[in-house]
Amino acid sequence: MNQVGLWVNRSKPETQAMATQLTHWFSLRDWRVFTDWDSITKEKVDFLIALGGDGTLLEAAREAAPYSIPVLGVNFGRLGFLCEIERDDIYTALDKVIRNEYKIQERLMLEASVKKTGESEFNKISVLNDVVFLREGQDSLVTLQANLSGEPSVSYPADGLIIATPTG
Repeated sequence: MNQVGLWVNRSKPETQAMATQLTHWFSLRDWRVFTDWDSITKEKVDFLIALGGDGTLLEAAREAAPYSIPVLGVNFGRLGFLCEIERDDIYTALDKVIRNEYKIQERLMLEASVKKTGESEFNKISVLNDVVFLREGQDSLVTLQANLSGEPSVSYPADGLIIATPTG
């Protein structure tokens, strides 16, 4: 049986209404729909639909990447640079998806890690768009060292550092 996950921006009432409609739409086509993350990863959904804006898509992509789950972004925001589908076109697009009339576009992601002086643990995060490292407070500069593939590439004092993928 085909399975889909829904990643819903809960701060937008229209996305919650759309999630209900999509659950019904998919069930009429014998697809199982999952909305909680544990079930989405456990059941190995075919793809994930991110209902929101670009921020929702970036969040969904970050979570889905370790599981190799493709993400389809549906724009309920203002700009929607990253979302492929506008809300008015969702059913047309999904008809194509369930007929396998689509291509998956793979995107480069970054894994960023931060280790503060005096701490032994790294804080890690994966990102699709960009990562921003900023100093804490306003009084001084920080010394940033960027490593690419584990090798030091640059070290300098600065207010911060922005590293972007081609998507960003």
